[in-house]
Amino acid sequence: MDSLCEIIALFKSIDVLNNNKNKTEEYFVIMSSLKTLFAIMGLSVAAISSAAAGSVDMKGLYVDGSVGVNFTSYSFSSIHSTTFSKAGINVNAGYKVNDYLAPEIGYTYYGIGLNGVDVALKGMIPLNVGTYGASIFGKVGAAHLFTTSGGSSSVTDPMLGAGFAVGVSKNVDWTVQANAVIDSFSNYSYSTIGLVSTGLTYNFG
Repeated sequence: MDSLCEIIALFKSIDVLNNNKNKTEEYFVIMSSLKTLFAIMGLSVAAISSAAAGSVDMKGLYVDGSVGVNFTSYSFSSIHSTTFSKAGINVNAGYKVNDYLAPEIGYTYYGIGLNGVDVALKGMIPLNVGTYGASIFGKVGAAHLFTTSGGSSSVTDPMLGAGFAVGVSKNVDWTVQANAVIDSFSNYSYSTIGLVSTGLTYNFG
């Protein structure tokens, strides 16, 4: 606002000069150019200030929950197949150290009697889009998978994830993401199992 007030004051002083000076053609050209330049500067300052005021504080604790559909992908000899089948859920909690990095823990139910608990490092790229911003993100970590029916078995494998988030209010984001555990339950021919889901994130910061 201070910058805009200074620009307005400068406009007034230019108008006073217009009334008192000899209005030659060269003088009018110079004054018109200066006014145009200062007007552009004023609009730029206002736009930057408005964008900063609408930014969300991306640091601090967050939780998210989402629902979606699981997928399994396997290879056996020359046969490759990916199947989307059962509904599943995913919940996560993490701490945004800064705009770009967050350690995270999560739980996933894949809808086929299979559960997963994971620890991951989440990398984010913030985007200056809309009123509350947006981001794209990726995850890398490890997941411990275990069954809850038909006997018990478990395995720990690498996990990858990716998605995007769009701010819908100061503290709430809408998210779409896909997480996949690599080479899980390979004895049953599955090389990958994962979940594609959508839901909401609440940022406590």
